[in-house]
Amino acid sequence: MAQQEWTCAADSAHVRFFGRTAPQVIPGAVFFNWSGSGFEFRFQGTAAYACLLTDRRGDGIAAENDRAYIGVFVDGEPLQSARFPLDAEEKWYPLAEGLPEGRHTVRVVKQTEVGYGRAAVSAVRVMGAGAPEPTGPKPRRLEFIGDSITCGYGNICTNKNPDFVTREENASLTYMSLLADRLDAELSCVAASGNGIFHDYGGNTVNLIPELYPYTDKMLHGHYGLPPTRWDMRANPVDMVFIKLGANDYPYCSGVYLPEEERTDAALRSLREEFARRLYAFLDEVFSLRGDVPVVYLYEQDMELKPEIVGTIARFQADRPDRRLYGVEIHPKRPQEGVGANGHWSAYTHSRVARELAALVTPWLKPDRQ
Repeated sequence: MAQQEWTCAADSAHVRFFGRTAPQVIPGAVFFNWSGSGFEFRFQGTAAYACLLTDRRGDGIAAENDRAYIGVFVDGEPLQSARFPLDAEEKWYPLAEGLPEGRHTVRVVKQTEVGYGRAAVSAVRVMGAGAPEPTGPKPRRLEFIGDSITCGYGNICTNKNPDFVTREENASLTYMSLLADRLDAELSCVAASGNGIFHDYGGNTVNLIPELYPYTDKMLHGHYGLPPTRWDMRANPVDMVFIKLGANDYPYCSGVYLPEEERTDAALRSLREEFARRLYAFLDEVFSLRGDVPVVYLYEQDMELKPEIVGTIARFQADRPDRRLYGVEIHPKRPQEGVGANGHWSAYTHSRVARELAALVTPWLKPDRQ
């Protein structure tokens, strides 16, 4: 069959986007910044390319250790066929070359998190018999709300105590991606390292997850001096929501940002109570935006704020029996699984958690999706 070059805009006529993606921030491009987001297309041919952009605002690309990394998957294979950093403001990157002539599917995933190098696509190019086409959607959609664990912070690191670099983060090897694969689901993620519900790891209160959640990509729009756009929950429904937050709220709740003389039992109790109130309010907001879907709150056995999390879940369940809220305790890292960067989960821990969750949550999915 005759081969020729086909170059097309990265739009819904030629690719299918997944995750929270942001068009119309810059002309002719679609951003896919959240961990695990991206685009997919199919074509008849032997090679595929994409014009990808990063940090186009006149302030240069991210430093080498902070760059966005992209993973490419071909024909549904579980192992990526390519992984590369975005090292130019705009550049054509090979996605797949030398493929046997025939029908192929290419999936492009942002494997690093929203707070570091940004990623956008403006065009795709194939060598083949026709223009690329969007793939069909998967039968389920899962939404994940979280912090560094959900992003995959340092999950492919070989040294447990380095400074964080994005090349050692891979969202495709997180519990969220592996769980979505097991349930034949598309994922959408709102997660950022160090983030929390009441305060972040550094004690700050700006752009916390409850503030980011209603919007498509609030930090991206702010970077370009634009007002944030709300994410269309109705047009993008999900079948289940997972939340894993609370680890980064603990430093503030422990009083480390208070003068020593103010760290009284009453003051610390008040901080924990406020965290619980904020958690309750966020659960209420998620249900109000997502409607009648199961929400699964994940917490680790050794979390410092576990009593407040468990108590808040129980209180919400008692107050709102019409809402399907589930609390799930996760076993801590096991010695044989190793450790990711700065004590985070390794890819082995992510894999084990995904396997355990798949068996647990399948009965909670909507009947029409099983």
